[in-house]
Amino acid sequence: GKQAGQAGADVKEEAIAIGLQAGALGIGESSVCIGRSAGHGVNAKDADDSVIIGARACTGLSGTYNDDCIVIGSDAGISGTGASSICIGDTASAKGDRNISIGKNSNLSSTSTQSICIGESAGRSSVVGTLQGNDFICLGNEVGQAPDIKSKSISIGSKEINSGFNNATSDAGIGYG
Repeated sequence: GKQAGQAGADVKEEAIAIGLQAGALGIGESSVCIGRSAGHGVNAKDADDSVIIGARACTGLSGTYNDDCIVIGSDAGISGTGASSICIGDTASAKGDRNISIGKNSNLSSTSTQSICIGESAGRSSVVGTLQGNDFICLGNEVGQAPDIKSKSISIGSKEINSGFNNATSDAGIGYG
């Protein structure tokens, strides 16, 4: 594609870029970027052994991109990716290490590690950087949006807001609202 892998010095070995401006600022070693502007983020070239698929996936102008990630979806991973993380869905995020985020806007604005967020806007913070708990699980649409998710919490249902999360540890919230 036009301008794919344009920054030749920053395209590492065994890299593949397909699409307009895919990996134009560089591609990590043994990584794959597929889609218009996929992997076009300033630091996306630092993500070795990663797969980036989707229009504008990993295109953030700031943020850190780490190794061994799978990012699939338009605008997914836009604010960076943690090491060994997976984010799938439009604007899905996995900034912390070893996260799994599946669903549109899932885990967005979170800095958590080792968390699992599945569902549209699951684990999404309304305030940037406030979801800082680790090892939590959010299952369901709009689940786990409390401003202070603590570590080792579980929330399952729909629109689960505070139950099991707000200022608590090792709690569970199950149900609606």
